[in-house]
Amino acid sequence: MLVTKNPAQYLTALQEDITDTLQIGLSFSGRISEAHAASLLELASAIQATSRSIRCIWLRFQNDVDEGTMSSFRKFGKMIVGTKAIESVVLEGNGAGR
Repeated sequence: MLVTKNPAQYLTALQEDITDTLQIGLSFSGRISEAHAASLLELASAIQATSRSIRCIWLRFQNDVDEGTMSSFRKFGKMIVGTKAIESVVLEGNGAGR
């Protein structure tokens, strides 16, 4: 599984019409830019629209996650709640409980 800070790296894979399951790994730390926040919401939209099965979304939070980053993550979370393509979600790190 690729773990990245750049959600846009998964967009192409979500648009592919193949049966292999996908695993998504994202790492959050510090403060994210407006462009990064927008790409996170674009990823959530792609997850909603995909026909691919997502075995796991793994979200890692570093100790220095700020409130703006958590706000972006909450918007992302609200968009993917109930998405049938997702089999499991793993939250890791101190920021996950905020």
